[in-house]
Parts: sequence; C-alpha cells; structure tokens
Amino acid sequence: VTTMESSHETLHESLNYLIGGLPESFTEYRKISEGETKINGILAKWHRMEDTDQNIRYVTLQYIMQPTRKSLIVINCSSTKDAFNEFEEDFNKISFTLNFLQPN
Repeated sequence: VTTMESSHETLHESLNYLIGGLPESFTEYRKISEGETKINGILAKWHRMEDTDQNIRYVTLQYIMQPTRKSLIVINCSSTKDAFNEFEEDFNKISFTLNFLQPN
C-alpha cells in the first residue's frame, strides 16, 4: 500500500498518469483488464497487468483510490504469472478489508 500526492483532479487522470509513467523495468507490459469498484465506500479503479522482470513473468493487480483531490492510495498485489491464481482471492480479501482514515 502506497500513499502519495496527486497533481491530477480526477481518479481517472491519476490512473492514466500512473500507468503511463511505469518505469522502464516494466518490460513487455500488457494490460489484462481494468474496471471500477468501491473499497470501504471510496471509489477505486483497478488495473490488472503483466510484465517481465529478469525473465520472470509477473501479474499485478492495482487498486487506485483518490479520496481527496490531492491524495492517492495505491494497493499493489503482485506474484509470478504461474502463481497469481493461487493468491488472487487473498489479494482481494486484503484489499477490501483495509481501513482508510476518511479526511475531515
């Protein structure tokens, strides 16, 4: 889980910025799917992708939330491609049970 400031007004803009700014180490990037949900009442965009690092193929599921105009919460859940199905249910349970402080 990472928190950071965003210079973008909307969650959609922030997601596009994060995906567009993936580091060069994300080789052979491929978007698998994306969508919207809510985590503890906060709108979240999710993004599932594959990439290769040191000849190992990974699958990453990201949840991105922007509870206020300037704050982002990013949850990254990643494993090797071969093992992702074993962890996906646990990744979702962890992500959907996290409690975030609501801004005043």
